[in-house]
Amino acid sequence: STTKQSTQNTNRKQNSTTMSLATTDKVPLSDYESASEEEPGLVMTMNSETEGHTSDDGSSNTRDEVARVEEIIAKETKVVNRWRFVVILAMTLVAAGVMAATYIIMNQEEEKAFENAFQQYASTLVESSSFTAETIQESCQDFADQMTSSAKSLKHTWPYVTLPDLDIHGANLRKQTNSVGFAIIHFLSAQQKQNWTPYVLANAPSWYGNSSFLPVPYVLTETLQIQFDSPSPQWPIWQADPWPVQPVTNLDMKPFDTVQRNGLAASQLGEGVMGEIEDNNNIAYAFPTVGSVAPRPDEPHSIFYQPLYNNFSLTERQAVGLVLVVLRWGLFFNNKIPKDVNGIHLVLESSCANVVTYEIVDGIAVYKGKGDLSDKSYKSYEMSAPFNTYANSEQANELGACLFLLKVYP
Repeated sequence: STTKQSTQNTNRKQNSTTMSLATTDKVPLSDYESASEEEPGLVMTMNSETEGHTSDDGSSNTRDEVARVEEIIAKETKVVNRWRFVVILAMTLVAAGVMAATYIIMNQEEEKAFENAFQQYASTLVESSSFTAETIQESCQDFADQMTSSAKSLKHTWPYVTLPDLDIHGANLRKQTNSVGFAIIHFLSAQQKQNWTPYVLANAPSWYGNSSFLPVPYVLTETLQIQFDSPSPQWPIWQADPWPVQPVTNLDMKPFDTVQRNGLAASQLGEGVMGEIEDNNNIAYAFPTVGSVAPRPDEPHSIFYQPLYNNFSLTERQAVGLVLVVLRWGLFFNNKIPKDVNGIHLVLESSCANVVTYEIVDGIAVYKGKGDLSDKSYKSYEMSAPFNTYANSEQANELGACLFLLKVYP
């Protein structure tokens, strides 16, 4: 029985083992559930590992996406900044262009307005200078005609002619020509000189009192004899207004080269001639008003030489004397334009190698000095006009007469 029992036990063990192997091939879900309940740590550990792998992959993807987004944003930002720069540059260029165009237009308008204003004032000065030259020519011619007419009506023979009412005629001449004084010269031949001295002594007192300056009868026989020692023809000063402070009666003017040259030119041309530009120091010795009125001792003056004739016939007349009219150039340009217009320069050029410059200040022509002292940068604005009224300028120049040109600059 013991052996039988042992055999049964052995069979039960074998059956049990067989069942165990059979059940090992297919484990029911309840076993997992019981296993989960019995070993939670294992399951949790597995889940944890699984979750960890999932988190790492997600973070990596997120970072890649963020990096891509940031890269796109950076690129777009660069593009935006680039276009912003282009737009700002374009706006700046447009603004600069508009400003430049506006400046150019305004500058052109201002320059045009300046040029128009200058041309207006310059034209006034040029036209007035031409009118002044004509006025001087006509006034001196009228004065000479009065002397010729007076001698004819009084039946006086040249050179023994004295213009009556010298103060009236002289005042009119000086006013019309804006001159500072004048003197009358007679041409004397060697044969006429012997009768000239008695004529002077007899007639001088009669017109001394008619002179608008201080009448000082200083004509002396001794002086006349000294001045008439030469046997050649002479050109003595006879009447003058205002009366000079120096004893110039019978002063022979022919030895003076400029007087002789301009006097002969005027006599041959049959019209007045403007002489060289001279400092007033060279003339003031004879005419006191020159030195007393001139603002500067070197103020430019000229002498206008008007010929005198014994009759009015152009074919039969003979030159018998000269009227020397002392002119101060600055007076010709005063009060021609408004007083608030300043800075205009007047350059007076002469063919006799004289050039002087004036500047208009408060309506007055202020002498600046010899030479062309105008601003060279305004040469393109030049306006000019001749200060002559010669019927034949070329002939006048050939005879030695000076030709004048007035130039006006800003």
